[in-house]
Amino acid sequence: MPQSIIIDKYNTHSNYNATTHEVFNSDTHIGVESLLKQISYDIKHQNDKFIKRALVLIMHFILNPDDLELTLDRYSSTTEKIFSNAKRNGQYEFEFADIKVNFMPQNEKDGILTVSSNNMNHSGRAEISQINELIKTIEQKGQLPIYIDMQNFKESVINISHSEAQELPEEQHLPFDKFLTYAYKETNSFNVVLDANQQYRHLDNFMIYYDPIDKQLTIRDNKNTVDMIPLTNLQWENLLKYASKGHQQSNTIDSNDSKNIKEYISSPQVSDYFIPEVKDSIVEDLYSIANYSPDKTRTNDENWKRLCQVCDQYNIIKKNTTDSNSKLLTRDMTISDTKIKMTFHIGDYVINTVEQAIPKDDMGQLSLEGLDLSGMNLSRFNFSGMNLRNVNFQDSILKRAIFNNATLDGAILLDCDINHADFTDASLMKVDFEYVNNMKGVIFLRANLRECNFKGHDFSGVNFTQADLRNANLEYVFFINTVLDKTLLAGAVLNYSNLSGKDLSGYDLTGVKLNHTILTKTILNKSILDGAEFNFSTLTETVLTEATGSNINFNRARITNVIFDKANLNNVSFHRAWGKYVSFYKTKMNEIDFTNANFNNFIFNNSEAESINFSKAKLENCFFIETNWSNVNFSESNILHSSFYKAIFQEKVYFDKATFKNVNFNNAQIPESHFNGVKSINVSFLNSNLHLATFENVKTINSINTDDDYYVRTPNDESDITIQIFEMRPSSSLDK
Repeated sequence: MPQSIIIDKYNTHSNYNATTHEVFNSDTHIGVESLLKQISYDIKHQNDKFIKRALVLIMHFILNPDDLELTLDRYSSTTEKIFSNAKRNGQYEFEFADIKVNFMPQNEKDGILTVSSNNMNHSGRAEISQINELIKTIEQKGQLPIYIDMQNFKESVINISHSEAQELPEEQHLPFDKFLTYAYKETNSFNVVLDANQQYRHLDNFMIYYDPIDKQLTIRDNKNTVDMIPLTNLQWENLLKYASKGHQQSNTIDSNDSKNIKEYISSPQVSDYFIPEVKDSIVEDLYSIANYSPDKTRTNDENWKRLCQVCDQYNIIKKNTTDSNSKLLTRDMTISDTKIKMTFHIGDYVINTVEQAIPKDDMGQLSLEGLDLSGMNLSRFNFSGMNLRNVNFQDSILKRAIFNNATLDGAILLDCDINHADFTDASLMKVDFEYVNNMKGVIFLRANLRECNFKGHDFSGVNFTQADLRNANLEYVFFINTVLDKTLLAGAVLNYSNLSGKDLSGYDLTGVKLNHTILTKTILNKSILDGAEFNFSTLTETVLTEATGSNINFNRARITNVIFDKANLNNVSFHRAWGKYVSFYKTKMNEIDFTNANFNNFIFNNSEAESINFSKAKLENCFFIETNWSNVNFSESNILHSSFYKAIFQEKVYFDKATFKNVNFNNAQIPESHFNGVKSINVSFLNSNLHLATFENVKTINSINTDDDYYVRTPNDESDITIQIFEMRPSSSLDK
C-alpha cells in the first residue's frame, strides 16, 4: 500500500495509523508543530531527496498561507530547482518532475489538495483562497505557467481593449500576454496551435476572432467553449496595438502598411474630413472597413452580405464627409471569373483591398444583389448575365456599360450617367430613372422596364425596340428621335409627354394615360385603347383608323385633323373637347359623351351609333350624312351649317332647346323626335320622316321646307294634328 498522509488544519483531531500511515479525522485540533512532525515522519520513508524537498515546500505553503514570501526565502534553493521543472496541466493541476499536485474544490470556500508520486499520496483540506495564493506566487516567483481559463482571459481582453495597457496592473494583462506568446495572427484573429509537450498545452486550440461588421469578439478555449463579447473596432485596435508593442512574437504583428493605414485613419488630417458631430463614429466605421476580410468559417452567401454591409458603411461615410473632401473617398472594382476585388481609398491611401467569391443565385447567375456600388466609375464595365437586384449605383458613371441579360430589378440609379449603356434583354422592373443624369443613346432592346419611372427624360437616341414599358411612368418625356418598335406600353403613364410622329399602329394601349400629351402626326391605327385617357391632350393630324376601345376619355382634348374612321368606340367621353376637321367615317360608337363639346367640320358620315349625347355641344359645319344612330340627345346644342342628309335615327332624338341655323335634315328619318323649344333659321326637312315629332314652343320656324304635310304630335294634344310647314327652298349646299 502506498504511503499517504492527510493534513487537515481545519479538523479538531486526527488519529494516526502507524501500519497504513494514514491520518483519520476527528474533532480534536492538531497544532502546526505536531502536524509538521507527522509530515517529517512520512517524508523519512522517501529515498528521493527532490520529492522530499518538494513535499516539504508544498506543505509549508499550505501551513503558512499568510507568509508565502518567508517560505520562498526559507527554501530558495529548493524552490529554484522545483520551479525549473514545473508544468501546468490545468487550473489547479501542475507537476514537478514525478510529483503531481491537484486541488479539487468541494464548495465555494475549500476543497482537497492532493500531492502524489509513484508510490505515495498526500492529501489535505485547504481553502480555495490559499490555493490561489499558492499558485499566484509560484506563477510570479517561479516558472510555473499561469493557467488561462475563459474567465480570466476574457477579463484580460476586456481590460486591455477598454484602456491603455501600460496603465493596467500586470496581473490584468498577464493572461493575454501569455496567449500572445503562442498565438499566430491571421486576419482579424489569433490562434494557438501547440505541440503536446509545451508547458502551456492547456492553451492549445485557444482562439479569438473579431467580426468588424457585427462588432463582436468571439473567444474559444481549449475545451471548445465559446463566449462572445461586444467590441468596437476602436477597441479591437487597442488589442492590436497592444499586440504590436513587443508583448508577443513578430508573427502576430500587423504589417507596417497596415499600421500606417490605421494611424492615418485616426490622424487629425483624416478626421477633419468629416462632419464634427459624427467624427468618432466615422473613424470607427473606417476601422471596420480596414479590418474586414471574408470569414473562412462562413458561407459564401453570408460573406457576401457582410461585404454589402461594408459597402453600405462606406457610402454612409462618404455622405458624412464635408463637400470639399468627399471626392477623396473612392473605390475601384474588378470582376474576373467568379471573384470580385474591391479597393477602398482615402486620397492616396488604400484602406483595404477585399477579394472574395461572388455567390450565385437560384438561376445560376453571378449575384451582386444588394451591393452598394455608388459613386464609382464603372464606364464600359461588363455586367452581362449578372444578378444586380437592388444594387445601388447612385452617383456612379455607367457610360457604355454593358448589362446584357442582367437582372437589375429594384436597382438604384439616382444621379447616374448611363449614356449609351446597353441593357439588351435586361430586366429592370421598378427601377427609378427619374434622376438619372444622362440617358442619350441608351439601348433597351427587349428590356423588361415594367413599372419603371422615366419621368421628365429626354429620350433622344434611346432604343426601346420590343421593350416592355407596361405600367411605366413616362410623364413629361420627349420621344424625339426615339425608337419605339413593337414596344409594350399598356398601363403606361405618358401625361405631359410628346409622342409626335410615333407610329403606334396595332399597339395595346390599354389603360395608358395620355393626359396633356402632344400627339402630332401620331399613328394609332388599329390600336387598342381600353381605359385610355387623353384628357386635355392635343391631337393634331393623329390617325386612329380602326382603333378600338372602351372607357376612353378625351375630356377637354384639342383635336385637329384627326381620323377615327372605322374605329369601334364604346363608352367614350369627349366632354368639353374642342376640335375641327375630324372624321368618324363609318365609325361604330356606343355610349359616347360629346356634351359641351365644340366641333367644327366633323364628319360622322355612315357611322353607326347608340346612346350618343351632344347636349349643349356646339356643332358647326358638321356632317351626319347617312348615319344610323339611336337614342341620341342634341338638347340645348348649337347646330350650325350642318347636314343630317339621309340620316337614320332608329329611336326618338331629343333636339329640345337646340339652336339650328342652316341645317339640312333632307331625307332624314327622325320619327317621334322632340324639337321642343327649338330656335331655328333656314332649316330643311325635305323628304324627311318626322312622324309623331313634337315642335312645342318652336321659335322662328320660318324657313323650313318639306314636300308634304307630316303628322306632328304636340305635347298638349294627344290626337294627331296636321301642321303646315312653310315652304322655302333649301340652299344647294345643304342638299347633301
